[in-house]
Amino acid sequence: MIQMILNAYLDNVYLTIKFIGNPEKSIFLFVGRNQSSQELLSLYQGNEFIKNTYRLYVLSPEKEWYPKPHGITNQKSALKGLERTSLQMQSLIRELVTTDNLNTNQIILSGFSAGAVVAFDLFLNGKYKSMISHNGTILDVQSIKPSKSLSPILMIHNRDDEIFTWEERYLPAKNTLLKQEYNLSAIEKFNGGHSVSKEDIDYVSVFLNQI
Repeated sequence: MIQMILNAYLDNVYLTIKFIGNPEKSIFLFVGRNQSSQELLSLYQGNEFIKNTYRLYVLSPEKEWYPKPHGITNQKSALKGLERTSLQMQSLIRELVTTDNLNTNQIILSGFSAGAVVAFDLFLNGKYKSMISHNGTILDVQSIKPSKSLSPILMIHNRDDEIFTWEERYLPAKNTLLKQEYNLSAIEKFNGGHSVSKEDIDYVSVFLNQI
């Protein structure tokens, strides 16, 4: 694959690393807070099915996707920052769809931690083929509207995650999505902390093979 580094989008706010592959199927990877683009990209590229099937785009903020929330009762600035970022990402994806001739019906969003929060916000407010969350969540579960789509969602989460904790962050998001009748699959592991593993990407590969 050919690597292209693009840093001219949105006044250099974001760094986009693009690996050229099949434009008919693409995955946008949103990195977590303090996670390197190369780390998430290497994990996804390490899976042969994903590497040979999808064009990968890795997006990371130069600073942060949104300000850190201080629990579910103190996250106003985080939600405001997330809204601003989502609008920018919508614009960027639209531009890439045009310039790279992407198939809009075959775009998958995936993210780790805060990157998954961004990907979820885009997914819930747009039309994408699928959504994959690695130890991520939806900050404001009250904003989840009833599903109008059968687009599948995969949530992978570790019970011992110390950042997006099981009881406060994961279960409310999962249960609300199910209540609102989203097409949700979940892989729940006891150990792993706040991280993404090769095993997780293998689960993603199986999931992608089925959609």
